Amino acid sequence: VAVLACLCGLSSPLATHCLTSLVVLDIDRYLRCIIVASQIKSEVIPPGTLHAAKLLLLVVTGQARGLQEFGQLIQSLAVPGTFLYLPLQTVHSALAKSGIRSRLKSQVQTHLEQQQYMTAFGLVSWLQDISDAPSNGNVLALLDAHFPIWFWLSIWRPNVDRINAWEHGHLSTSQRQKLSNILQLDGPDLETEQYPALRLAEPRCYEYVKIEPEDPESLERYLDLLYRACLVGPSSVDLFIQQCVEKVATAELLSMVDDAVQAGDDTQCQTLLTFSRALASQHDVADNVNALIESVSSLESLKKFTHYEPLVDQLAQRLCHTMQLAQDEFCKHLRSGPGDYMGMLVYELGMAILQCPKIHSKLPQEFLERIHQFPQQKTLEAIFDELQDDSQYSASHSSRFRSYLLSSLGGNGTKESGSVTLANVQEEIKFWKRPPDQSRKDLAKKLGEISGLEYSLYTTCLHAMFNEHDLYISQMKGNIIPEDEETGLNFAKYLAYRRKLHQMQHPCWLSLTASLLRSQKASYLPRMADATSFVEWDKLVGDLELLLTPIRDQLPESGPGLTRERMVWWKTLSQNVAPIQFLLKMHGQQRSLRWLYFPTSTDHVTPLLQVASQGDDMSSLNRQIISYLSRNGSNAVEVCDCIRLLPGTSSLGRAVCERFLAREEISQWASSDLHMVFVAWRRHKSMTTEDIFALESVRLLLKLPLAAQMRASTVRLTNELLQAEYDTLFREARKLESLRLRLGHQNTQRVTTILSHIGVENSATGRVVDEAIPDELVDAIDEIGDNEFELSFALTSLSSLQRQARGIHNDSRMLLVRLSLQGDPQFCIHFSPDDEGRDRHKYWRPKDSQEPATTSCTTKPTLFTYYLGRNLHYLLRSGNSSLQTIYNSIQTLVTAQPTACLVCASKVGTNLWKPATCSKKCSKKFRKAPLEVRLHNLLVDPAAIDLLLTSIYAAASDTSTLDLLPGCPVPKNKVAAVIDTLPALATFQTASNLKIAIQGTDGLGKDREDLLSWLCLKFRGFILSAQSSFRVPSMPNTQQFLMLNSNHEREALFNSKSPSGGSGRVIFHGTQVSRMFLILSEGLKVMSNTPFMLTGAARGVGIYCGDDQATSLNYAGMTGTSWKNSALGNMRLMMGCELASTAPSATGTYHVVSDENSLQIR
Repeated sequence: VAVLACLCGLSSPLATHCLTSLVVLDIDRYLRCIIVASQIKSEVIPPGTLHAAKLLLLVVTGQARGLQEFGQLIQSLAVPGTFLYLPLQTVHSALAKSGIRSRLKSQVQTHLEQQQYMTAFGLVSWLQDISDAPSNGNVLALLDAHFPIWFWLSIWRPNVDRINAWEHGHLSTSQRQKLSNILQLDGPDLETEQYPALRLAEPRCYEYVKIEPEDPESLERYLDLLYRACLVGPSSVDLFIQQCVEKVATAELLSMVDDAVQAGDDTQCQTLLTFSRALASQHDVADNVNALIESVSSLESLKKFTHYEPLVDQLAQRLCHTMQLAQDEFCKHLRSGPGDYMGMLVYELGMAILQCPKIHSKLPQEFLERIHQFPQQKTLEAIFDELQDDSQYSASHSSRFRSYLLSSLGGNGTKESGSVTLANVQEEIKFWKRPPDQSRKDLAKKLGEISGLEYSLYTTCLHAMFNEHDLYISQMKGNIIPEDEETGLNFAKYLAYRRKLHQMQHPCWLSLTASLLRSQKASYLPRMADATSFVEWDKLVGDLELLLTPIRDQLPESGPGLTRERMVWWKTLSQNVAPIQFLLKMHGQQRSLRWLYFPTSTDHVTPLLQVASQGDDMSSLNRQIISYLSRNGSNAVEVCDCIRLLPGTSSLGRAVCERFLAREEISQWASSDLHMVFVAWRRHKSMTTEDIFALESVRLLLKLPLAAQMRASTVRLTNELLQAEYDTLFREARKLESLRLRLGHQNTQRVTTILSHIGVENSATGRVVDEAIPDELVDAIDEIGDNEFELSFALTSLSSLQRQARGIHNDSRMLLVRLSLQGDPQFCIHFSPDDEGRDRHKYWRPKDSQEPATTSCTTKPTLFTYYLGRNLHYLLRSGNSSLQTIYNSIQTLVTAQPTACLVCASKVGTNLWKPATCSKKCSKKFRKAPLEVRLHNLLVDPAAIDLLLTSIYAAASDTSTLDLLPGCPVPKNKVAAVIDTLPALATFQTASNLKIAIQGTDGLGKDREDLLSWLCLKFRGFILSAQSSFRVPSMPNTQQFLMLNSNHEREALFNSKSPSGGSGRVIFHGTQVSRMFLILSEGLKVMSNTPFMLTGAARGVGIYCGDDQATSLNYAGMTGTSWKNSALGNMRLMMGCELASTAPSATGTYHVVSDENSLQIR
């Protein structure tokens, strides 16, 4: 009080000092002092400070409870100098004491929850000025402390027009509930508190609205459309809710609603709304139909149609679906009653659709066509009246009325009654109202049950009944049994009998006969032909011909059953009695006429009849072909095709076809072998197109299967059969040629005359043959100089395996051996084609030379030329220079399995696939052979050498002290590195110079050559990648190899243990890859209780094997990553073996083989 009393006498600075010292008073007393001081000395208290003090006092005393006063307070405090009298801490304390923080929060939440966004925005819009003004630190601190949500409210920038419409527009409570999520989009960003409005908070904003596409432009268009709908009226808002809220708001739907809103006519929106609401599915089919009738009718009143496409599309779909449901319901009602209620609904819906052209382009054309087939209203009402008048109609589901309604109005699409008109319906109604007696009623019902009977014929027959005698009606009723396949023929016989007596002359009965015959099952007449003799059938055909002549046009032209085409054919057969009886009696039969009277095509039977009519003049080939005709004629087509096609063949084609027929009759060839020959001839370039067609007809006649693929094993067997036949032919030809030559030496002129007379070619007339050449070899040996000969040996009979084993190229067709017997014998070796040597020949002279170890003349060195050259060397050096002996010896080396040492030609005592050395001494000599000879295995199958290298690679990496690479020329610690320098092995097959390719430029060439040479010499067996015909089919996705033979010692020991006349038992053995090279080179050995033992000997001493692959797979080692260019990395290794014994194991699925000589890897 003292300060206030002295205030007038104090200077302004001193007054200010004194007043601010009162801040320690209670806050409300202090604020009143400030207000009183402003009244005493106004210049001391600035107006802004005074205003802030008054507002703060209202807040502290509880008289100001809302955002409006708080906002004014904060704005007043933002005026510079205000905090001189109202320090920040004082204001904090005052606001805290008032509890305004909770009141402000509650007030904001209430407005936002009630979506009063316009009111809320009006209360907080002042925050924008506060947040934008500089140097408002104290004010911001107050906001943070007492209105913490101020910041995200300060960045709120709504569309004011829209939130004003949301809050103050005429939205119903129901509309507000449905639009609640959408209205929030113009509210503050409650999700992230970062954006000026929730609609901008992507992608969270799209959780509040279903819209496509989800982008800001679409969302803004969406909200703007709702705003404009609110301005138009409630129907516009309801339309928006229906199309854009209850559905996903697509651009098409937005455009449709936009068109309606843009018109500014709420009535138009109401029409569109009514139209679309009618599209909603109802619980009852009838309600659905009525709603759609209303919807279709309102479609015409819509002013704009273009953007209403989605609704119209939906309407079209609903129309198709509901029409089908309504028609199904109508059909159900019609089968148990008149069905008039649902029928008229279907009719009215159809008429509504026809009267709305706008919808037609959206509906399927066939749908509209079915509606066009609806009967006229008068016809429909007349039928329903009759169905309601008499209960007998509703009791018969086969009534023509119902049949017609089912097909036309019911949409069944099958007009059983044919073309039904109002006139036909009225005619039937007249019949039933006459009324008929019970017999005619029964006959009428039977006629109505005949499938396919024309409605017009049906009504004609109804009225014709009244003109026929009761006896005929009774007899017809007994003859006509619907669905009985014999009815047609029975009625035809009955009618023929009556018409001969000049009774039942009305034409409708002939038409009824034709209809009954058409209704027979297609199989009836053919089955009847199977059970009828030729004489009986021919008489039946005659009767039908007489009866059906007046109504022939009513029979179908072609197809199943009785047709005009078939009647003409039967007449043709009646004119060929003799050929038919000849064919029928071929197998001593008189029945099975089906193939004659019901052929698939008469073109296939006519040639057969023509040939059969020739009788004794028939050719032997045609007689042979006809003999294949089966008893039931099932192969008549094939027989006719052969007869028709063979005359057009060439002489070669005819000979091939005749040979096939003869081979099938007299030989023991299997059908699979004949098929191989068929394929070969079909591919022969000399066969014409006509020849191939004729050959195919022979194949079909002989029923040779057409295999999906040519299996290698079948091709091989067929080739062997042909080869055997050709060998026999050539032997006989040689005998004939030898005989011709011997006789020619004795009397040339006479032999020439005889050969000319019997038709044998005498091509060697005038040829001088050296007496040293045996007669049987005159075609295999040519004299090319004085005592100089060229011996020819065909290689075409060698199989692929034989060529690979010997080293003979696949392209080589003939072996040529030049032999000079002038002086000391000498020779050279060539292949044809491409390696004939031409005029440059360098002979090998055995007498004064060591065994040949290099190339022979100009021929590239191979295992075979090495093997043949050394054998010839020993033969000629022994002094045996007989051409017969030399030729026979070479022929044996070419065709027979090797039985002699590759180097010394000594017998090894067993047959091998690939020649090999017989001893260590010969192996050392073999080291001097050309590189191509030593690396034979590499050149014929790189994959097999890959297997051996993989084994060596693993052995070199083995950490045990075992010697797994005995005799290896490369140190063990260097083996892996040398192998890794090898390229892909297949590249060596095409190298122009093998030695250079192996040498390389890295300084390891000698190590590579030594290692590969040692590997191929150490392994004296023969292993190849398994061809498809030799693969184990139960092991797919594997790399399989075939061990054709081991070394000859091991093979001989195994053969001594093998069962006579067959193979042993198949078993399996698994081992580590590091042991594989030793096993392949030396065979499996008993290693139990030795350092080489891997898994123990729990079941005794021996080699452990399994009966099945799964047992041995547990012991199969992995190849790991293998060497650098190997194709066998990361595989498991398992061996299939042959056990000499065929007896099962005494230990179950395991075999413990104690005798290693009785087990061989295969």
